[in-house]
Amino acid sequence: MTPPAQIAQDHARIRAEATRLAGRPQDLVQRAQVYLHLYRHARGRHVFPLLAAHGALWGSGHFRRGQRLAQVLSLGAPNRAAKLARLANFAHAFKDINRRVCVETYTTYHLTALHGADGAIAVGIAPNLAHALADCHSAETFGPERTRDLFTAFFEWEQDNVVQGALDDARAKLDWPMMDPITMRPPIRFAYFPGAHVLWFRQFHDKSERIRKGQRAYALADRQGWDRVEAALDHYGILPDQVMKRPEATFRALLDGLSLNPLTVCP
Repeated sequence: MTPPAQIAQDHARIRAEATRLAGRPQDLVQRAQVYLHLYRHARGRHVFPLLAAHGALWGSGHFRRGQRLAQVLSLGAPNRAAKLARLANFAHAFKDINRRVCVETYTTYHLTALHGADGAIAVGIAPNLAHALADCHSAETFGPERTRDLFTAFFEWEQDNVVQGALDDARAKLDWPMMDPITMRPPIRFAYFPGAHVLWFRQFHDKSERIRKGQRAYALADRQGWDRVEAALDHYGILPDQVMKRPEATFRALLDGLSLNPLTVCP
């Protein structure tokens, strides 16, 4: 059994690596590269990072469109400048949620690679998630049922431990009811969705609805095939050219650019 002090030390170092790799809130494209690395490093067993990469790249365009629409809808509104500033702060907070999710995805994945389920549980990770991640690293076979169970365990955990509280806070600070249909009813269309399929939200603030829609995004990806879902990352047109052609090399270049020498084996 690894001493608790060693687990805590390794946890802190991995989290520090993850925080630097996740970048600033606005570094959505950088995080997409990190997510793609995690998906590939897990040999396609941990699919949450791949769907999160789609979320980051989709979000990059969504936030730009929202700001442009707000500029038009706020014309002539009292305190226009203050309202637009609050909307910009809301978008920043939303991007920071994405950043924090990236940190947790990287940290939990690599901590369980080093110390297994018991090590993750020792630092507060939910047992069902800790065991699912440990199986991702060690199981000889990892079929569709285990893939789905790991996605569900991580998705529900990050919604509880990262997303909900931060989203509550960001929404309260926006205080602009006219923007609620824009900020809380996003029409999400990831690049791998078939045809004109869109995930329409009645209220993004509702955790149960986010979980249902997340499971729908998973089901669509599973139906499309994970290789096609990975290839579709290029369809947003904002990833650097070499990311899809040489993902391991571009991730290593990212590590080198940040002067990181990871505790874990990457790639």
